[in-house]
Amino acid sequence: MKQITFCRHAKAVNCEQADQDFERSLSKRGKADITKMAQRFSKNQKKPGLIISSAAARAKETAILFGKGVGVKKNKIDFRQELYEQDVPEIIQLLKALPDDVGHVLIVGHNPVMEDLAQNLIRGFASVLQTSALVSATFKVKSWKGLGAGLGKATYFDFPRYSTAQLDKLSAFQTDLRNSIRTAALKKLSEYDTEAAGELEPSIKKMSSIIVANFTKKIKKRRKFVESSKG
Repeated sequence: MKQITFCRHAKAVNCEQADQDFERSLSKRGKADITKMAQRFSKNQKKPGLIISSAAARAKETAILFGKGVGVKKNKIDFRQELYEQDVPEIIQLLKALPDDVGHVLIVGHNPVMEDLAQNLIRGFASVLQTSALVSATFKVKSWKGLGAGLGKATYFDFPRYSTAQLDKLSAFQTDLRNSIRTAALKKLSEYDTEAAGELEPSIKKMSSIIVANFTKKIKKRRKFVESSKG
């Protein structure tokens, strides 16, 4: 089993603030975003054994800050000029050439190539990658040479500003689910004994809350509720 975490570099300063695009550094917001993303990632994901990053300044800073946040040493960060210049087919070849003692690699690059790469390798993945976005996928292959289009299964997706919109959506879903469970249980029990069903209503309400809470833990861990978001 192999794992790839795809990362679009954090937000950079405007072109006017650097002599060349290659030299654009991270903005204050970009540094804060990728630091926060590393903290969230490390809570329920294993750190990558290797980080490969574009050699452009904004990608290098992203890789270093993320690596620091998840506990990857600097000697496990590899900067590649080709990740700034090349397209999806060439980057897939780069990944296929990785040593097989590496099980999990994080790749830091630029859009539109990084987004296209994730969509090419991950089955059914069609989301936009905002700056600092992360998407992880597992591949049922023994060797990196076995990588191919659509072989990845998404296991994690996160981006800095998912919280407000997605948590509002989740809250509404929780309320609806809780009410649906309670209503369905009471209706079914009432078909047999209305009085007994009424006596059990407090217990049913409590149980519906437990079910919703356990389900919420699962989807928060996997970040499934953000996978279809365009951000």
